[in-house]
Amino acid sequence: MEQQLHQQYIDALSQIESYSGPTVGWADAYRLVQEGIAMASGQWKLQIEPQGNLLIGNLTSGGQYSWIDPIYIPPVLLDLL
Repeated sequence: MEQQLHQQYIDALSQIESYSGPTVGWADAYRLVQEGIAMASGQWKLQIEPQGNLLIGNLTSGGQYSWIDPIYIPPVLLDLL
């Protein structure tokens, strides 16, 4: 079961990384998210929920996102390009 979950994670991550969309820096990505466009980088995803709050998703071993409504942006995300 653990191998299957890990494979789902690898498959989901590979699909995300295979997307050949534009690469943008943090400031541009955050601006686009504020405009309603979800952005993903590796295991991370940012999007705005219907109430207007920023959500941060972290890809789990099952290939789904675990979402949080942060009070601050984790520094690891600020280093992503």
